[in-house]
Amino acid sequence: MKTFLKFLVIIFLPLSFSNPLKASELLQDAEELVKSTWTTYKNSEYGFEFSYPDSLHTSSEFLTSSHITDKWSHDAEYSLGTGTAIVSVPVLIINNTEDVYPKYFWTEVRIGISNNPNTVKNCVLSTENSPSNSSLNINNVNFQVFNIEEAGMMQYAKGLSYRTVHDNKCFVIEQIKAGSNRMSNPNPQDISDKILESYYYLTGKIIKTFKFIN
Repeated sequence: MKTFLKFLVIIFLPLSFSNPLKASELLQDAEELVKSTWTTYKNSEYGFEFSYPDSLHTSSEFLTSSHITDKWSHDAEYSLGTGTAIVSVPVLIINNTEDVYPKYFWTEVRIGISNNPNTVKNCVLSTENSPSNSSLNINNVNFQVFNIEEAGMMQYAKGLSYRTVHDNKCFVIEQIKAGSNRMSNPNPQDISDKILESYYYLTGKIIKTFKFIN
């Protein structure tokens, strides 16, 4: 663990910052992580793997905010029903004081799986509550792409949900960012949206390494 004098007490993995964080104390962007050594997570029970920067770590719990729960999928309450949260990769977590932007921000990759027959049936269906207008091929597997967008109380949550059916199971991979809107005048300790967005972009690069191994 690293210790920053005066302003920051401890950084833990994932990149997690207590308050207040100076802009200069955060990596200028996520490029250093992108170029770093990556490790591979393998799940033999469900037959998949993906890679991520080895300075990060996986978790069996999902991050939460006012608009995002820790359920196995963001749409669990809308159209997908029951499932299991399998693994996440928290990439960046920031908690600041009221006068520093953002007051809070986090971004992570999360994977959930369901073998519920109704959930599998509806897994990739576009509905009024959960519309999808695009798809993405990830390592020769077609995923239907759904938008995640919630806002209110000066906070937001945005992201993408990638879904496919494999081995009679619904696989949901989500890249999510959540944070607070600007509520104060500019502060020298503010973190730029460009820097925050670079860490969210990294979640997409992690997802593109996903592949089935059986």
